[in-house]
Amino acid sequence: MATLSDEGRKTLWGILALAAGLIVWDFLLLTDGEPDTTISAVLRITSRILFMPYAFGFIAGHVYWNKEGPRDDAPLKVRFTIAAIIGLAFTGLALALPALAPVAYLCEHPQIVFVVGFVLGHYLWPQYKDGVGA
Repeated sequence: MATLSDEGRKTLWGILALAAGLIVWDFLLLTDGEPDTTISAVLRITSRILFMPYAFGFIAGHVYWNKEGPRDDAPLKVRFTIAAIIGLAFTGLALALPALAPVAYLCEHPQIVFVVGFVLGHYLWPQYKDGVGA
């Protein structure tokens, strides 16, 4: 396992603090008695818009599916533009044409959109196995 630099350790502590804060916040929301206020309930409800599962899949594909081989030369701005257009297309379809059969199917099965985001996160925003992200 690679060792973290001082900046890497600061980032790790920031991630852990954020996670702990979200857990505390979610617990407070759970105990207030109001329905559909927890983080998981809000994400479940908004997953029908399709942006959230796409975005989480995109980030997961970047972080957890590392690439091997030579680095791509395509600018990161171009890659993010492509990813944003696809994400906005999913969202626009879900908002504008929710009754259309393929869109309704995706809205009922957001895991498909998550997988699309996961694959695109790997190819459009690669994290290389040598530990240096593109």
